[in-house]
Amino acid sequence: MTSPRGRSALWRLLGRRGVLFVQDFSVASAVLRSLVRSTEYGHRGSELSRLENSLSLTLDGIPVVGLDSGSDALVLALKVLGVGVGDEVIVPAFGCAVLASSALWVNAQPVFADVRKDDYGIDPDAVEKKITERTKAIIVAHLFGQPTGGMEKIMQIARRHNLVVIEDAAQAFGAHIHIAGEWRGVGTLGDVGCFSFTFGKPFTGAGKGGALVVKDKRLQERALQIRSYGAKEAYINYPEVGINMKLDDIHASILIAKLPFYTYVQEHQEMLARRYRQNLSTIKEILLPQEGGNSKRIWHRYVVRAKDRDRLLAFLKNSFRSRPRLRAFIPYPVLLPSFLLFGGAHMNEIFSVTEEILKEIISLPLADTLSLVDIDLVCKLITDFYRQNKWEK
Repeated sequence: MTSPRGRSALWRLLGRRGVLFVQDFSVASAVLRSLVRSTEYGHRGSELSRLENSLSLTLDGIPVVGLDSGSDALVLALKVLGVGVGDEVIVPAFGCAVLASSALWVNAQPVFADVRKDDYGIDPDAVEKKITERTKAIIVAHLFGQPTGGMEKIMQIARRHNLVVIEDAAQAFGAHIHIAGEWRGVGTLGDVGCFSFTFGKPFTGAGKGGALVVKDKRLQERALQIRSYGAKEAYINYPEVGINMKLDDIHASILIAKLPFYTYVQEHQEMLARRYRQNLSTIKEILLPQEGGNSKRIWHRYVVRAKDRDRLLAFLKNSFRSRPRLRAFIPYPVLLPSFLLFGGAHMNEIFSVTEEILKEIISLPLADTLSLVDIDLVCKLITDFYRQNKWEK
């Protein structure tokens, strides 16, 4: 990828809109080339192989298996690691439903553990308390672009108990953790890593895409087999049950075209995040996102914890009615174990940190289409809201 100095020069030369225009032109050209060169839009196409190689170069050279979605990646990860009937998979109580439902897809049982206050990642101490003789795997999710700070301890726990670790890095493509004396990309630390490039993710194409990062050559070969109907040799040899999980060539070509621009977009997101911190750091009712420490985050969402969150959210939504590109929302409003999907089996469990987070968390507007002027407006509205509250009290 381009050096930070080069990225800054490009931003100065073209500006945000110019960079996005060049990116869109590259995407359109890539799609046309894919249409002209190939009629194998989803069947062993060359663009998918190119994407896998390009992603591998950004992920420490570890082999990558291209897929339709991040959900496919999680299910496939469990399959290739041998998780199945009677096994337990420890998952965070906070996050996307597929973190837990993926275990059900392979006939395993999700077991929920509480998360950390600072980075919303699964708590290693809570994980260790949930381990039983049936535990087979731990799923770690890096949320909102922030790597899970307890990753090194989780890996130690997994080794001690002979468990496998699956990283869900769908929201943190490009983030890094300092572990064992070196910087490592998220998704490359566990036994396998999962990425999603579908709508709403930090690196996205045209609505489809995912990837499995697999260190072990045998696991990679099995993943390739399962994603292709379970075929070892197409139309001839099917040693196990599989399904079509391959990403088609057109979507792969879009992701290839956008990959060189990802660092530029993240540089812009980081600039917006700095402005948020600059403007909101003196508001004691707001707890800003974690930065620094043993991680280098990317900016997928700008998620804060706010006092009187529900009233603040209603105020912002009302203020944004004439500005549809500005959007504030609660990322995960419901305790994951409470979903009917899990049959009420966890209703009596207590997840104190997750329950506290759910009352305060709010995602503020952050997108490559926004400017510093937009961020200043959001910050002014938040400042006015808390000043007004103080006056009313």
